[in-house]
Parts: sequence; structure tokens; C-alpha cells
Amino acid sequence: MSLLAILALALTPWAAAQTPQKQAPQKQAPEQADDAPCRVHGRLVDTQGAPVAGATVKIHGWGANSDRIQRYGTPEDWKDPETVSDTDGRYAFSFVSPRAFQYTLQVEHADYGKIRWRWHKIDPAQDLDVGTGVLEAPAVITGYVVGSDGELLVEGWFVGAWHHPAEGSGDRESIVSYAAIDPEEGTFRIADLPPGRVELSARDRNGVETAEKRIETKAGEIAEVELEVDGPDPRKRILLNVFPRPYSVFPAERTVHAVAEGGRRYPLVPVPGRTNDWHVIELIPGTYTVEIDDPRFEPWRQEGVSTGTQVTAHLKGSAALRLHVVTPGGGAATHYGVRIRYRREGSSPRTVVLAEDGAAAPVDGRIDGVVPGDFELEVRVPDWPAQYVVVGALAAGETRELTVSVTGGLPLSGTVLRADGSPAPGVAVQLTRGDVPGHDLAPGTRISTWMEVQGKQRAVRILYRDQETRTGADGTFAFPRCTASEYAVRVVASPYAFVDRVVALEADASPVTIPLAPLGDAELTVLLPADAARDDIAVRLRRVDHVDRGHERPAPIGPDGACLLEGLPTGSRTFLAAITFHENSTDFTMRQIELGSLVIRAGERARATYDLRESFPVAGTVSVTIAGEPLPSRSQAVLQPEKGTPRRFRQNWAPQSKGRYKYLVEAGAYRVIVSAYDAGWIWTSPAFRLERGGESDQVIDVPLVQRTLRVLDPEGQPLAGREITWWSHRLRPGSAKAQTDREGRLTLELPPGKHNFASANETQGTELAWTTGDGDLELVLQGD
Repeated sequence: MSLLAILALALTPWAAAQTPQKQAPQKQAPEQADDAPCRVHGRLVDTQGAPVAGATVKIHGWGANSDRIQRYGTPEDWKDPETVSDTDGRYAFSFVSPRAFQYTLQVEHADYGKIRWRWHKIDPAQDLDVGTGVLEAPAVITGYVVGSDGELLVEGWFVGAWHHPAEGSGDRESIVSYAAIDPEEGTFRIADLPPGRVELSARDRNGVETAEKRIETKAGEIAEVELEVDGPDPRKRILLNVFPRPYSVFPAERTVHAVAEGGRRYPLVPVPGRTNDWHVIELIPGTYTVEIDDPRFEPWRQEGVSTGTQVTAHLKGSAALRLHVVTPGGGAATHYGVRIRYRREGSSPRTVVLAEDGAAAPVDGRIDGVVPGDFELEVRVPDWPAQYVVVGALAAGETRELTVSVTGGLPLSGTVLRADGSPAPGVAVQLTRGDVPGHDLAPGTRISTWMEVQGKQRAVRILYRDQETRTGADGTFAFPRCTASEYAVRVVASPYAFVDRVVALEADASPVTIPLAPLGDAELTVLLPADAARDDIAVRLRRVDHVDRGHERPAPIGPDGACLLEGLPTGSRTFLAAITFHENSTDFTMRQIELGSLVIRAGERARATYDLRESFPVAGTVSVTIAGEPLPSRSQAVLQPEKGTPRRFRQNWAPQSKGRYKYLVEAGAYRVIVSAYDAGWIWTSPAFRLERGGESDQVIDVPLVQRTLRVLDPEGQPLAGREITWWSHRLRPGSAKAQTDREGRLTLELPPGKHNFASANETQGTELAWTTGDGDLELVLQGD
């Protein structure tokens, strides 16, 4: 497991139980003013109940999710509070709690292991009693890291340990601790975690990782752990980080080598799952020369690279441009910016800035380091419109002479009229070169989507818009300095309505007139259940006919269900309620419910009420474990509705870390189906109900039964060393395999139920009921 994954998991509260359980409902704090201070307090004792004084208690607050940050904002002067427990072990905080924040509280003491709590929010004026925290003597973990040959690995390695709170710990949070390998002793030591279940893995500075190991630690005792590298021996590997320009262009395979002193060449290959990393494994330890000989780049090499190390290559394009930028007066431009946009490099075009806007012109106009290919050159001279030149088939090592004559001053102007023919003042007008209106998300961002362009549905890339202005009092607008080209003009009548016009600008082009379509308003009320008014659930209104994904602006639905949409196109409009269940800005699941249609008339305000109190989905989380342990990476869990439960939503839940899932589903009966592919089984949980206002956190634990299989031939003789495969219903035959011992026995841990067993490579198995009991289960195989 990646230590980055461990760090992410450390931010997820751990719940552990064996069956779906109800948690005590949390009391909602009454609505208070945002500046009403909250109070957080508790007490610390040791395992004998004696107070612990002098413990450092820290609160860390940060944005919970994008919706709450957008709704409430974040304070610029926030500082994490910190205090020390008194002689009675008590501590207390009083501070103004930003509504956008989530929090952790961590306790540290030199004589005890750390403990931590986490809350999704703390309301203004809330009195949060953390209760009594029991500090335990730390469990010391020591150990070492070895390669596949058992040799110690020391330099550049560090270890991450993830501690799980015990069952029934409420808001207690997992804790991660790190330690480097001592270069002299060759071991690591972690002594700041409380006793309990701990997962460990190690990683070196080149990204090599060990297999994950799980242990149970005890207070005051030392646990010794050996972590073994899961993958190629890092001491026999050279890792290369490649940074080319543009970033979508990488060296071709067979052009990157490690060269031994004797001249033998070892090709480097891309590291699986890593964007710009290359490596060569199983080298004879020593020093090598690493070189890249790709004609698209200047030759790169580095000598004296030792095995077990990492080297970085910053590649430079082998081609060049010599620009002659001529101003309208005939003189040479002294300052300009240069960009190139590749037509097709890798999977998408990329824009590279060769010279920042306003930079001094290079000597002789020469710009080196250009990656060859087909691209569009953009030259930006101050106070003049950008100039564009198409450059085709720039070859490796070529220097292309280009003359760019700065032209412009062509005005693209026009008038925007309301539906009744009167001027429309103060309306936003956007300009983008090409026939697709641009977006305003961020410069350099590209959106790929299907949209209607000039009356036809088309797959397009929406670029960042070039310019924007507003109409004057007489409804006119002007972009004074444009070049002869095709432009997409978008007039934004409202957040929900716009008019697009494609203009072919030439020297004698006349001003354009753009009439706006008639608009109306909609005042909607969406009736929501009481439990929908949560900070982690956002409800927005979305129009079905709004197909321009680059500009869509869903409207928020207030806590009272009110939503006002001003400036809607007339006609019949269908609305959706988009419901998002957040934990943070990247951890969410979303469902949509169609509300109905409403006729919008010009100059009028339509009104409608939609009732979602019965159809609003149930929101919550499910944590899936196997015999109390986290779900392995090659396992999967699916929430399956029982017969009779509506299946309005195709995607039932979104996976989070470590077998934790968030769901937005219809109320009703469900089962969890767990598939452990590497272990060769599928298990289905008993049915349970998800009801609105009920339990929001469920825990499903897959029980495992350990039994011994005794494999016999038709005469009843044990089959030693026989490879046996097994699988459950819906898995392919031979999903998992193992060999019998000298007595023909094979001990396995499988969930109770029916499983198929067969000799290796056979597809027809014998079905056995795997249940608890004493004695061996017998499997009789035909043949040798």
C-alpha cells in the first residue's frame, strides 16, 4: 500500500462492528450567530483513572468541502488553538468556529501514545464535551526493511504506521506516525502510538514500497517487524524522472538506456502507473551512464549513476524558431510573448509558453528548445491583438525562419437588443477565436464535451475565452483590435440564457446586431425532508435542456426549499434536483431526480412546488471489513437492493478509502455483496434496511471460517502437493489456488456458504458447503 494512501486513510474515521448497527443520533445544535463562540472541553486520565497533566492538546481546523467553503467562506486569520491539560487532566477551548470547517483534536504527551478525535463540523455556540480520554503507555514498534533476498535496506527508507482505534471509540480518529531507518543500526523505531491494531509499510525516496503488514501491539511492549519489498530489488534498479516540454511529449521507448562501463546497453521502460518515471531493474550493482537519444530532444546523458538511485532528466526540444516580428510601422518589435499550441501530441493538444508576455525579444529572434511537430504559433505584442501562424512539420533539429507581421486594429463591434427591440445595457459579451464559445474556468483548462454548434451536435473542446466586455447604455459593444479570423461571440443574457453568433471578421466587416430571446422567471419551491438540511448534502436545481456543460450554472436550493431562477428562456423547461453527498471537495457521490416541467412565458414569473419528501434519497456510509480487517485492495463491495426496493439510481454508492462507501439510495432493503477476487470467493450479507432519519453509518463484516480440506484420490489416498483451485458462484473457475501438504491437507479461510473446488486447470468443480465444525472436509478428485 502507498504511504500516500495511508495518509489519506488517516483522515477517515474508523468504524468497526460485525453487523449493521445503530448509532446514537447526534443532537443538532440550535441555529446561532456565526460569531457565537463554541466550547470544546474534556479530561485526560491514564489507565488507572489518574488525571494526566501537562499533555499538549491541539485543534486543527480546515475546509470541509467546496460547498461549505463557497457558502460560508474561510477566515484568513484562523490559527489552530492549542492548550495544556491542568493538574486534574482537564482542558478547554473557546473559539469562533467557522461554519465551513471540519476539525481534529489531538493529544500528545511524552509518556503516552497519541490519541485523536475528528468532527465533520462544530457549530457556533456548541458545547462539545469530548469526554474522558484514556491515555495508554505507548507500544514500541521496531524493525527493519529487507529486499527479496533478505538483505537489509537502509538508505533513503522511511516507515509509516497507521493505528486503528478500538471498536466503540466513537469519534476517535486513526493516527499515522513515520520513522526513518537509522543509518547505523539499520532499524526503525516508532514509540508515539497507543497500543492496538497497527498497519505498517515502508517506502524509499524512489517510490519503492514494501508489502503491508498488520500487527497487534500491547502497551509497554516492543513489537519487532520485518517489512519486505514488494516488487523489484531497489538496489538493482535505476529510476529516471523525465520532464519534457510540452508535458504530453515523452521519449519513445528504445531511446532511453542505461549503459554499463563495458558498453552493454539496458533499455529503460515506463514504470507502470507512473506518468513520467522510467526504470531498469535487475542490474548488476555498480555505476552506469543513463542517456536519452531521441531525435525530438537534444541528447541527454548523465554519467556515474549508481544502482539504487534516482536521476532526473529535463529534456529540451531539438528544434528552434527564428522570429522576425514586424510592427505595423515596419520596425521590429522589441517585446513580445510567444506560445505554441501543438495540434496532436499524445492524447490531447498542449500549450507551451516559450516567452512570457512583454518579454524582451531574444537575440536574433531565436527561440531554442522547441519540440518538433505540427503546431500553431501565437505571438503577443503589447497593445496589439495576438497574431497566429500555423507551423507544419517542424523537423527534429530544424531551425524554422518565420516572419510575423503584426496586423490588427480591426474592430469587431455590434449592438445587443432586448426582445422588444430596445438596447440592452450592461450585458456581458464574450469573444473566443474559433466557432465554439470559450469558458471561464481557468486559463489553460480545456473542456471536452458534446454540444450544439451552429445547429449540429458536435464533439468539441471548449477553450478559455479570449476577451470579455459589457454593452454600454446604448447596447453597443466593441473589441477594437482583432485580427481577420473567425470568432464565436457569446452574449450572456442571464446565468441561464445566452445567444451565440459566429462572426467571420474581415477588413470591411460591418457591426453585428444580436437580438436577445424573450426571457421569463421561475419561482420554485422544493419540499425536502428534515434530514436533507445537512452541511454535507447540497441540493441544486439543474435544467435538462442545458447541454452546454462548459457554462452550466446550477442554482442552489435554500434550506427552506426556495429557488428563484431569473432570466430563463421561454418555453417548456424541465428541471432536475441534483443531490450531492459530500465529505470533502473530492470525496462525494451525486444523484439526480427529475422534478417536472414548467412553461416559462416572456416577462412573467412562473411558480411551481415539487415534493421530494418521499423520493429524497437516504444518505450515509457503509464500512466493509473482512473478519474485522480492512477490505484488501483487490476486493470490491456492491450495495444491492432487494426485490421490491426501487432502483431509481443506477450507481448506488461511491467507494471511499479502505472499504468505506458513501451511498445515496432509495429507502428500502439492501444487501452488500463482497467479492474478494484474489481469495476466490463472493459473499452476500443478510438483508438490512436503510431508512431516512435512521442510522447513517453501517458496518458490514464478512465472517471467515477456517477449515481444513483433505484431498483424496478415488481410493481414499491423500494427494500430496496437488494444486487446488476454488471459486464461488459468479467467479470464473480457478480464481484462487494453493497446494496440499504431504498429507493432502489444505487449510483455508473462507466465508460460510457453498464453494467449488477442483484440481488445477479444471473448470468443473465439486461444490462443498463451507460451515463451522470440527474435522476435515473431504474432497475426492478423479485421476492422478
